[in-house]
Amino acid sequence: FKCYKSETVDFVDTTDITVVNLRRLIQAIHSKNPETIVLIMALYPGSSGPFVIESSLALTAEINEKVRTRVNEPNTFFVDYTVPVGQDVFQRKHAGHLNCRGDKVVATRVLEVMFDAGVLARSLALPKGDDSARCLAETACEAMVDKSCCQRSASCYVDTQGLCKSYGPGAQ
Repeated sequence: FKCYKSETVDFVDTTDITVVNLRRLIQAIHSKNPETIVLIMALYPGSSGPFVIESSLALTAEINEKVRTRVNEPNTFFVDYTVPVGQDVFQRKHAGHLNCRGDKVVATRVLEVMFDAGVLARSLALPKGDDSARCLAETACEAMVDKSCCQRSASCYVDTQGLCKSYGPGAQ
């Protein structure tokens, strides 16, 4: 770590720098317009090819929790999300970047956070609690009858006829 005078620094400890910089940026934004809504996106878990590295989840959660609890600014919301383990959610061509399935998970969570915060008057109907986690990992899209579960799933989408369909392989 050249920027730390060649000292080895724990990844979680670097969150202190992230928090200071995020707060400065948010305060600068709010100095221009205090009504601006700021969303802080959670850190992605590690990836290997298109899959989540399961062993990265605990460290990622620790870093995200530290940011979430320490950036206490008005009109600022933390968008945490879970991408399913064992499913194709990262790009192959651009390592470490979510693909359409991962992006859907994040976008859905953004809508949910904004709705829960009262920023949006309407949003997607999404399952809550244990059903939410079950639906996120669901891959049997064509058999799914619950649209809210389909909307939560990383692998499915509701088509124009209102049916739950699987994402195709597509180009990455």
